Amino acid sequence: MVSAHRLSSRSRVLALVATSIVCAGSGGRPLVGASPDSAPALPAPSGTVVSVSSEAQLQAAVSAAGSSTTIVIAPGTYQLSNTLYINRAVSDVVIRGATNNRNDVVL
Repeated sequence: MVSAHRLSSRSRVLALVATSIVCAGSGGRPLVGASPDSAPALPAPSGTVVSVSSEAQLQAAVSAAGSSTTIVIAPGTYQLSNTLYINRAVSDVVIRGATNNRNDVVL
């Protein structure tokens, strides 16, 4: 059973990922209801900032992420070899693209 704290942390991570990254199967459409033109710009990364530019680096960063970590993904297409999954109690983990263009990162 997943604790409420863990579920809350995972839900927050997924919501932030969905607002800044386009899923490869979405046909380039946003994953959330807001128009990209009406969505506010993301704030500057905070906490521990980890920049990644390969799928292997992304997997390692997510596996090692502690609380208050922002993982910043360089523009590109990343074919995931495994699901990105945090299986421990952490809070304030953000996964986001390096630019304000949601089309720059495709998972």
